Amino acid sequence: MKALLKSKKIYLRALEPADTGLLYHWENDTAVWGVSGTQLPFSRHILQQFIDEQAKDIYATRQARFVIETMADARPVGVIDLFDFDPANARAGVGVLIYGAENQRNGYAEEALRLLCRYASEVLHLHQLYANIGASNTASRALFEKCGFVECGLRREWINFTPGVVAGFSFAMRALTNEGDGVVINPPVYPPFAAQINANRRKVVNSPLIVKEGKYGFDFDDLDRKLAGAKALLFCSPHNPTGRVFSREELTCVGELCCKHNVYIISDEIHSDLAHKPHKHIHIASICKEFADRTITLIAPSKTFNVAGLSTSISITPNEEVHDMFRREMDQYHADQGNVFGTEAVIAGYNNGDEWLDQFNEYMAGNLQFIKEFVAKNLPEIKVCNGEASYIAWFDMRGLGMDDDALRRFMVDEAKVGLSEGFTFGEEGRGHMRMVTAVPRAVIAEVLDRIHKAYRNGKLKMEN
Repeated sequence: MKALLKSKKIYLRALEPADTGLLYHWENDTAVWGVSGTQLPFSRHILQQFIDEQAKDIYATRQARFVIETMADARPVGVIDLFDFDPANARAGVGVLIYGAENQRNGYAEEALRLLCRYASEVLHLHQLYANIGASNTASRALFEKCGFVECGLRREWINFTPGVVAGFSFAMRALTNEGDGVVINPPVYPPFAAQINANRRKVVNSPLIVKEGKYGFDFDDLDRKLAGAKALLFCSPHNPTGRVFSREELTCVGELCCKHNVYIISDEIHSDLAHKPHKHIHIASICKEFADRTITLIAPSKTFNVAGLSTSISITPNEEVHDMFRREMDQYHADQGNVFGTEAVIAGYNNGDEWLDQFNEYMAGNLQFIKEFVAKNLPEIKVCNGEASYIAWFDMRGLGMDDDALRRFMVDEAKVGLSEGFTFGEEGRGHMRMVTAVPRAVIAEVLDRIHKAYRNGKLKMEN
């Protein structure tokens, strides 16, 4: 047994009565309360009772704490816990604390966690260990992932049903801002953004994305100025219609500016499941606690599994105060009840749809590549945005020499195709059009061929 609890650098031992002073110092250090979940200080009496309880069988106490000591000098550097021990279902929770900056980043936590996992498997015959880790605690998340843990869920109290993402961000906007307040958006952007801000009598504040080297991105100087007079950022990530998957650096700059100006983030991340490899979506609220505390994230199976008609989406709000504000707004309209069919679709899709989704995303990336190649060869007057997610293609058609009205008439009357008109995404979308590409490639080929033939025929007529 002793070898089972030893590694190169550390070993795990049971609590001793003499550890009362040690626990008293560690547990009452408010610097670690954010990680431990502690809200009130512990008395020596309570901690002595806890140590006495640890002498009992784990099947009676349902928990066990081990002190982590160094092999070199038997110095205590932290503790590691098993809690909510459930032998019937062969599972338990786990938590680890390495106390003091001088003891951290020495590999102690990793070795302790690996030892505990081995003990839980070989001695207690557990099949599952889990940990509750804050979304912004990137160091702990990295530690557990390195030891083989995988992210499998969010805290239930953060999550609410909303009857669609547009309804969700409308309720969030009403909860966090007042009539007349400024709400920043980044056009060209999904048309309901501006429409719902106006419908709820807030003020649209545009901070347009800019194109650099063929790629849309933020004008951070402009965003800084616009956020200074706003109450919320209505954020679209991944971005519709450009398909951008924003980098961690970009998201960090956005979040820092929102913190600087005390602006809430209402983040529409409905396309988050649809990033094309090698791009990886990052939830802005996951970057740090400061961002999470001011963010309501909205996701849905709608785009992922083509179930928009079930009007089911999900809000994630880590901050309790922000969560309560949002819930009160939802409760006023009795809009938080959900529906049975939508709930079942969420469960079925996210529990069983991984393999299908991987294949779907690969096919969608192939569709976009096909579009780029066709347009480059046959319609060089049109530019295709370098989309990184979802099933949308954003075309810059200004090279065709038509205004928006002429472009619409050309597509409908001549090419016989229907695309989304760019100006509906904001002034920055004029001269552009959006195509939804979630169709067989043969359909896309037919659409592009019609545009190509209609344009060439029209050009020949003008030349003649």
